[in-house]
Amino acid sequence: MPQTGPGMDVPGRSADAQECYNVTSALVQEGNHSLPFPVHRGAAAVLGFSPKQMASAVARFARCASPKGPNECWPWRGYIEPAGYGVIGFTSQNIRVHRLAFVLLHGHLPDPMGCHRCHNRACCNPWHIREGTARSNWLDAHERGTHASKLPSDTARTVKWIGTFDPPPLSSYAVGKLFDVDGSAIRQIWAGKTWAFVSAKPAGEAIGIVMEALS
Repeated sequence: MPQTGPGMDVPGRSADAQECYNVTSALVQEGNHSLPFPVHRGAAAVLGFSPKQMASAVARFARCASPKGPNECWPWRGYIEPAGYGVIGFTSQNIRVHRLAFVLLHGHLPDPMGCHRCHNRACCNPWHIREGTARSNWLDAHERGTHASKLPSDTARTVKWIGTFDPPPLSSYAVGKLFDVDGSAIRQIWAGKTWAFVSAKPAGEAIGIVMEALS
């Protein structure tokens, strides 16, 4: 089997892929991952990586993370999924990079989920990621104006879907409290007086909020 390594071309590999391979290999060999924080010793065990896999993961993260200061967003320069989050793929799993960043810094997965303080889904700065729930994340975004004063369409669809049950699993008051609106606004959606043009189906972060309330 032919030997491969930094600077060695591999048939079928694009120029960009070859460059990424060379840089990554050099970073792994030199032990220089260029991150402005020490990688937590427990990160490899949490991710289920061997030392070699961990070195490769850190190098790949550093390559595409655009590390800057702790207060700045680090826009992910790799693959961005349709939902807007950066993703990095490994042999056994795909990981959203903001979750990977949290693990690298803290040594454990965010519980129950990782939320962006900056509300920039493509950001992978671990200092911008906090632990929180779907509801706390939604309310935080709502207070900052990310969702505007009215319900976002995904939330309206989910609220409308709840109203298709007879009886609904949650009262209009309870649903309104989940999304920081008056119960009358929920009843208007259920009656078809508002958001009549959207379909009744669970969507987006709103369904996670509802499931948390029902659990």
